[in-house]
Amino acid sequence: MLQLDAEIKGRPLPQSLEASIAEIELLQQSELTRKRFPACTELPLGASFAVCELDLAGVVDPQVLDTFGPWLAQRAAKRSQRAKLAARKDRRATRAAATFEQTQAYPQPQAPPPAIDAAGFVQLCEGPSPGTSPVQRPAGPPGGVSYARLTKEGLAATGPTLSGAPVGSEPPPTVELRGVWAASTKGGGAGSRTGAASGPSISDMQPLSVTKKGKKTVLNLGQRRY
Repeated sequence: MLQLDAEIKGRPLPQSLEASIAEIELLQQSELTRKRFPACTELPLGASFAVCELDLAGVVDPQVLDTFGPWLAQRAAKRSQRAKLAARKDRRATRAAATFEQTQAYPQPQAPPPAIDAAGFVQLCEGPSPGTSPVQRPAGPPGGVSYARLTKEGLAATGPTLSGAPVGSEPPPTVELRGVWAASTKGGGAGSRTGAASGPSISDMQPLSVTKKGKKTVLNLGQRRY
């Protein structure tokens, strides 16, 4: 633009100029920047440098501005887009910092008691590892065969002999009979076989006489009521 302005005005390029800064772009030297900026080819690869873009609206002729109008409009749109992206990035950083400060203000959770660490808890849940042998429980004292179990499984007749005297091996205890029961047993008959109380026979009973106010009443004890 300055070269075209100097040709139009018929004067050499200015030694210095004063204009407003439109944008400062920070770059890093690469093969692409060497082709884009031939004046910076002497900078080594990886070097950082800045390119300053000036607004020449009040410096060059308006005819020159019209010639470079489309290119100037494209440059202005790119500057606006980069400014919006930078502002959005700053807002995100500000919100992240505020959120971090609020989080730090909250009470921090207490650490769990070091009774069982995470590895031990996982081992308890998953069981012993394949390389370790399982823990053997001590065997209980040897016991006899349960009679309830034999009865439930139908093995009482063929199972092993249980401790204690077998049923029916000893005679039942004898009971001494007294009174009417003893007389009935000694006399024999049905009373001795069934063990029922028969009492004295009717022939052994004698009539009983009772005298009351000059009257004599004879009671026959052989007639009993049930």
